[in-house]
Amino acid sequence: MLLAKTVRVVLAVLMVAGLAACATDADQYYSLQPSASNTDDQARVNQGEFDYVVSVRPVQVPSQLDRSQIVLKGRSGDVSVLNASLWASPLPDELRLAVSSALTQRLGVPDLPLSAVPQGLPVWLVNVDVQRFDSIYNAESVIDITWRLQRKGLNSPTESTSVCRATIARPAGTGLTPLIDAHRESVQVLSDLIAQQISAAQARPDGGVGPPAQVNESGLAFQGCAQGRS
Repeated sequence: MLLAKTVRVVLAVLMVAGLAACATDADQYYSLQPSASNTDDQARVNQGEFDYVVSVRPVQVPSQLDRSQIVLKGRSGDVSVLNASLWASPLPDELRLAVSSALTQRLGVPDLPLSAVPQGLPVWLVNVDVQRFDSIYNAESVIDITWRLQRKGLNSPTESTSVCRATIARPAGTGLTPLIDAHRESVQVLSDLIAQQISAAQARPDGGVGPPAQVNESGLAFQGCAQGRS
């Protein structure tokens, strides 16, 4: 009888320890999407008619970052994959969703797949290519990106295009959450640059797309744009 009671106590202790271990090792998920504070902007997107729409294409990232796990980079170039600290979706999807959310809020137009764009409605194609997405723990975030804008659906044999590049660095405090916040701020800076270009192009009679008007953001190294017709 005593032995059976002892076994039950031992099993109970092991079960509690196991549950505690599970709680300690629980996966943590992070997102790059902006906060849901701009509800008025989103409400405008959900009603009314639009002169144009945007279509944010799949984002390209370096192959070692094309995963759900967060990857930290050391000052010496070494990397660490955090198997228990994950993006809410794979990094390319997080970036696309973050840019999409920011553009729809800033421009007041929806982001639609090309197959869903009404015939004849102008659409801005937004392609983002990430060359660097460095997460330097307890130090800073650095992203190096190229983006391409192309307007389609115009009554013109040519289409406005622009290819731009920038590096955005943000200081990060101690821990992983401040580092993710720094990346989120950088994506918002990128989205603001793109929104500036689209807004200005929509207001121009010739529909030409130029570089962003304001590139003096702290931590932003804007490297210029190439404009043309395709």
